This record gives sequence, structure tokens and C-alpha cells, in this order.
Amino acid sequence: MRLTTVVGKVVSQFQTAFIPGRNILEGVVILQEVLHELRVTKSAGVIIKLDFEKAYDRVNWNFLEEVLHRKGFDEKWIQWMNKAIRGGRVCMDLNGERGDYFRSFKGLRQGDPLSPLLFNLVADALSAMLSRACSAKAIKGLVPHLFEGGLTHLQYADDTVLLLHFDPKNLRNVRLLLSCYEAMSGMKINYEKSEIFSVGLSLQEQNIAVESLGCKIGVLPMKYLGMPVSCHKISKAQLSYVFEKTRKRLGTWQCEYLSSGGKSTLIDSCLSSIPMYTMGVYQLYEGIFQCLDSIRSRFFWEGTSKKWKYHMIKWEALHRTKEFGGLGFMAVRVMNTCLLAKWIDKLERGILVYVVLC
Repeated sequence: MRLTTVVGKVVSQFQTAFIPGRNILEGVVILQEVLHELRVTKSAGVIIKLDFEKAYDRVNWNFLEEVLHRKGFDEKWIQWMNKAIRGGRVCMDLNGERGDYFRSFKGLRQGDPLSPLLFNLVADALSAMLSRACSAKAIKGLVPHLFEGGLTHLQYADDTVLLLHFDPKNLRNVRLLLSCYEAMSGMKINYEKSEIFSVGLSLQEQNIAVESLGCKIGVLPMKYLGMPVSCHKISKAQLSYVFEKTRKRLGTWQCEYLSSGGKSTLIDSCLSSIPMYTMGVYQLYEGIFQCLDSIRSRFFWEGTSKKWKYHMIKWEALHRTKEFGGLGFMAVRVMNTCLLAKWIDKLERGILVYVVLC
């Protein structure tokens, strides 16, 4: 049996990385909704964005083996995993020169297709500890009216966000829990790079949170999985990075003599795909739509040359399919609508996003 087929059954719903049927954007949507709910209900909360040092390289093999036993994996299968993880040798490659081979005693090999799934099991141990602590009333999560018992954390591989009710005892218990997880798993949290974001807290309360956890104070909107997230509506300026990334991509190309067919291929495969990640969560502003369409239109007619060239027909005419005289370029506004509409299917399946939003 393949690990991919069962990992979704043994890893908690708070983990959205590398698991069939789950999506990276689910965590972004949930976090945005939690922050919005805190502002609307005038509640106070602490959001902690953890930074793990070299997460894959620090995994304790004995801890991973214990996790596999606790998850109910067959003894023979665990032996196979042990041979795959503990076996083999590695060497250092420096400027093309390889050193002597040596054995490693911890960590998961990056690039191995098994590693992301095995790491999810290691990260799920932290999820289980947080959930158990929440059930025992040792810690208290946020928005208990949306999620039974309160939502305490979200995970995407090692990108972990803790969602906590502000209370000094609550924060001390979380710090103790994280220390226990570090000691068992071999993982190490870099508290100097970790950040605390707060909603509805006074400056004095923020300082108490900083002293309890040893993290620095962050300012909303926070960046989570490459996306801005805040308790307020994301502004046009905060989403301007979408067309800036598209414009910068053009700066790396030399396409003055590229054919129209080549340009259309680059538009479809690259320029049109850059904003898709953000459009899967946010409805972009009209000005951003116009900028993105302008970039694609100018590239098709002028290439990367700074010299102006005549545009033979309107850009909107090229949105038609080839059967009707166009090139099949989809308008950015339509792409945005389609990507947001995909959430209808996700909400119908009753996943964690459905529980929080509905």
C-alpha cells in the first residue's frame, strides 16, 4: 500500500501539505477568516508564526519510528521505512568536488518523495499535542463559536501558526509544550525569527506575550504562505506585488525576435499563471486587472522591446477562442472569478474550511 493513500487518514485536518484532497490555500483562507472574526466580535487573540531551523535536517529518527508505531503502521512497513531513512551514505558537494561519504544520524533527505509525507507525521505529533492540551483545558484557542473547543493551530509542513486566546498562563503552557516537542522530535524553534501578531491587545499585553514566548512583535498584515493576511480588508497596495512579480519576470526575458506563437505560449504558461496563486483567495482590484492585462498585451505586440509598436486589434478580441478569430487568452478578471468559484466544491465536501466559514 502506498503511503499517499493513507496519510490523509492519519494526519490531522490542520495539516494541508502534500496530502491528496487538501490545498495550500485552505490555511490562508482559514487564518484570514479567524482574524476577521476577531475584529468583528471585538475579541482579543495572539497569533504566533513559528520558524523552525532546518526542519527536515533535525528530525530524530527514533521519534519518527515511535510516531509510526503510535499511528498503527505495520511492523514490517516500519522496518522498510527505517532502512530507507537510516540506510545509505551522504557526501558534501562543494563547487563540483565531492568529499568523503559518511553516515548521517538524523534528518530526512530533501528530494526524496517519501520525506514530505514522513515529515508530516513528525509535524502531526505537535498537532496532536496541541489538540490534547486544548481538550484538557491547558491551552485555549480562538473562535470557539466557529470551531468546537477553539482553533489552536494551522500547519503547512513546517510552516506553523498558533492561534491562542490571550492569557499569560495560556502562553506559558504553550511555551512548555513547544519545549517538550523540541526535546522529543529533535526540531528547534528559532524564537528570534518567530513573530507574534495580536488583535485587540494593548501595548502592555503585547509585551507580556513577547516576554512569555521570546518572539518579536510583528505587524499586520502578516505574510503566511506567501500571501498577505490581516483582520482588515487587504488593500490594493498590499496586493500590488502581483503585477510587480509579473513585470519583473518580463525583465529577465529577451524576446525581441520571438514569434507570435512563442509569445502566446509564454503568456499562457507563465504570465497568466503568476497571479493565479493570489487569485485563488482574493478578488483583485480593477486597477490590478488592468495592469496585468496591459502587461500581457504589450508583451504580445511589442515583446520585451521598449520601442512602441502598433497594436493591430483590441486585446479583448484575443480573448476569443481560435475558432472565432482569437488566441484563447483568458481575461484576468474571468480567471479570478473561476478560481474563487472552485471554493464552492471545497465547501460542499465539509472540510475544515467549511467548518470555519459556515
